[in-house]
Amino acid sequence: MSNVHLCIPPNYSYIYDYPSLGTPMLAGYLKSHGIDAIQSDFNLEYNQYIFKNISDINQFFEKKRQDNYYYSQFLPVWNNDLPYNDNTNSSFYFVERLISSEYLFRYIQDEKENTFLQFFLNKGIEKRFIDAQPDLIGISIISPAQVIGAFTLSYLLKKRLPDIPVVIGGQWPTLFREELMKRADMGALFDFIIIFDGETPLLELVKALDGKASISNVPNLIYKSDSQWVKSQRHTIEDLNNLGCPDFDGFNLDGYKFPYTLTYQSSRECYWNKCSFCVDVPIPHQGYRRRKPKLVIEDLKMLKEKYNLRMVMFSDPAFSPRQMKEISEGILEEKIAMDWWCMSRFDSAFKPDILNLAAEAGCIEVDFGFETASQRLLDFLDKGVNVNNYIKIIKDCYNAGISVAMQTVLGFPSETADEAMDTVAFLVENSNLITGPAFNTYYLTPGNKIYENPEKYGIKFEKDPKLPFKFFHEYEHISGEVTKDVALNLRRIYAELIERKKQYNSKKVFMVEDHHEAYHYWKKMGIKDKIVIHIDAHIDFDWMEDSTPLNVGNYIYKAIREGMIKEFYWVVPSPVWHNPEDKSYLKDWLSEKYFLKYIEKDNGILSSTLLDTKFIISDLETLPIFKDPVILDIDLDFFVTNSMAEADYPHRFKRKAWVGIEKVCSLLKEKCNNINSAVISYSVRHNYTPVEFKPLGDELLTKLSEMVI
Repeated sequence: MSNVHLCIPPNYSYIYDYPSLGTPMLAGYLKSHGIDAIQSDFNLEYNQYIFKNISDINQFFEKKRQDNYYYSQFLPVWNNDLPYNDNTNSSFYFVERLISSEYLFRYIQDEKENTFLQFFLNKGIEKRFIDAQPDLIGISIISPAQVIGAFTLSYLLKKRLPDIPVVIGGQWPTLFREELMKRADMGALFDFIIIFDGETPLLELVKALDGKASISNVPNLIYKSDSQWVKSQRHTIEDLNNLGCPDFDGFNLDGYKFPYTLTYQSSRECYWNKCSFCVDVPIPHQGYRRRKPKLVIEDLKMLKEKYNLRMVMFSDPAFSPRQMKEISEGILEEKIAMDWWCMSRFDSAFKPDILNLAAEAGCIEVDFGFETASQRLLDFLDKGVNVNNYIKIIKDCYNAGISVAMQTVLGFPSETADEAMDTVAFLVENSNLITGPAFNTYYLTPGNKIYENPEKYGIKFEKDPKLPFKFFHEYEHISGEVTKDVALNLRRIYAELIERKKQYNSKKVFMVEDHHEAYHYWKKMGIKDKIVIHIDAHIDFDWMEDSTPLNVGNYIYKAIREGMIKEFYWVVPSPVWHNPEDKSYLKDWLSEKYFLKYIEKDNGILSSTLLDTKFIISDLETLPIFKDPVILDIDLDFFVTNSMAEADYPHRFKRKAWVGIEKVCSLLKEKCNNINSAVISYSVRHNYTPVEFKPLGDELLTKLSEMVI
């Protein structure tokens, strides 16, 4: 056997930042042992298909709900307390109920209702497998929301290619392994299930199917015997130092939201591994394991060379201070030019020297498990951190130029309303230091300590025997005060407080994190036929397709198409404008990438049209005087970027402000008699504006609030 086809099934989401790591780890391991591995990333393909064929996703799924198909009974009546959208492709609620019903196979085969099946048939996906004739098909299932897409694909392949075995694996089959074994009918969908670590089991399964070993001896394997599922008696835990470099061959790395951004894992499980609420803690524990820093650096060098790597997302559950130090040292020693970010804990060992080293090595963000500002709750949930360290580490990250994101949870067992408000207050007070908190309402999930011992943690719930694949469990608080409704209200309070903080006394000057949020304000204000002055080191229209979801790369196109903009002026930094090399690069780039035909006037202004709309490029000094009302669209990276090289690769340069707020505002007063509104983008999320310059946004907001009419 020499040909294994590995698949990532379509997911519930329609925007993908970067590729999954599931199959690349397996492919790299198989290839290192002489096995040919082909990969198909149906996540991205489905995304492209659905937006090409369905103009309004929300309306599409709402119509499906209203048409009252057989499957409407599996949708919630309302979705206020659900973590995901309530439609037949995205809701965990829908998936867990459909799997346990008599309608599962009916839905899988329903060409009218099952959007995944429509995709597979219309794109001729099964023909690829028929032509390739793989010896084994592997499907990675991480999330419950991938299950229906995965089952639809596996059923279709089993029907068209009955002689080719199909194996599933990943976090979801591992979590629900006992329930899957009770379902003999699942044999129509797949032949094998690999649980826990998958590299060695998959390799040994390949050998067994090739007649070189016994199926019953393959570790971590669930297989069929006399029409029943049987679990192998062998178990293996991977030594990460024995694995190869992940292989991303077959992925369209240019098609993601962040091109040439890859996922990498330097450790498995968390080095703390004690939090009682953790969704990711496997039962039983496999143990924390690290890949040697030397091997990590070798992998990063290989990925950089092979895939033109620009950014790495370390998917380790928690990046330890030791990892950060050793890997940063290796990156600097080998001179690997790339950005990277990671997830971690508020570990007291994160000292300024480590964070400064990481920033120098390309670290742009750390996503911390913040959870709560209550020390009582942190201790109760065995988080193992001290809230007094929070602000110090946040400030040290800020000073190092590393953005801080925060995973926040409201509604923990036993949480009081005052404790929850303390968390909200902490986030509002320190919003200038934080890129953005991700709010989560607490949901009880299987496999953790709270689930196994609910009364100890002040909740009670009953397992529903009719829903064995249930992921989010309803429960009652015994001692806690923060119900899901209260948590939702607190999130609204947070949003209102932040909005007030951003807007100050002006209703026409807005602070946002990412540029495309400007579109929403323009639409809300009823903007039509306005002159827009876009002050930015980058030109934000990288994606022209109307079908692409609203993002920083297409909001200008959408605004022009909808008649909001009658004239568009892109103001570039003066050092770029007056540097012949930079300006030449700019002109070549515009003509080659965007096919813009422009006329360079005597004063140096570049004049063109964009979608039949007047399009001018200049610096601030060369900008004409406007008598008509104008709208400002300002990116803070303008103030810290002074060359085209920095604009393209902001992460590789240590920057300082080239121009002050006072000068820019003075020139705007001179050029614009009537400023109707202004949107200012922090743009620190991916280090286009280094986080230490974030306060410039607040300063600019104050100044413009005095100028806007």
